[in-house]
Amino acid sequence: MISLREIVVSLYGAYRLAWMDAKAAAYFENTDEAFWRSFFAAVLVLPFYGVILTAKYSGDADLSHPFRFVTVEICAYIIAWVAFPLMMVSVARLLNRGDKYFGFICAYNWASVLQNAVYLPVAYMMLMGIQSAAPLGLIILVCLMIYTWFIAKTLLEIDGIAAAGIVFMDLLISILVTTYADILIIRT
Repeated sequence: MISLREIVVSLYGAYRLAWMDAKAAAYFENTDEAFWRSFFAAVLVLPFYGVILTAKYSGDADLSHPFRFVTVEICAYIIAWVAFPLMMVSVARLLNRGDKYFGFICAYNWASVLQNAVYLPVAYMMLMGIQSAAPLGLIILVCLMIYTWFIAKTLLEIDGIAAAGIVFMDLLISILVTTYADILIIRT
């Protein structure tokens, strides 16, 4: 079971990483136990995600039945949280950084809480049709990609090019999961 202290310390570590503080890596244990506990971050993000899904469903008449919508979105949420860590097992080994894998995923998962807290309100505004939110959303997306790049570079102790490849893989997985979920929920 995860403690409140670990949640606070991990979120503080993610916050310090957002300020490009390489010493913040020390806030994340590099153990399989900490790895599994870091998936509690998905529970913290879920309310933000639920608000976005509510706005998405209520604002689009082309979406499928509510049960299908919720089922597909729940599956997509779980896949989104699991796919990247699974891919990273092989990538970390290829980069000879398998020994850094658990700490990296811990930092990545906890950083997702901050990333979603920043990005999802803007995504909500875009779903509500607020056009001025789109440029802000793009700027935030770029900043979050730089944040993920720094986490990969720092926690895996790799060069910037390899870290950029990891960010690209993360983005690609996210796009694929989101696109496929959207295809499944659109009424045919």
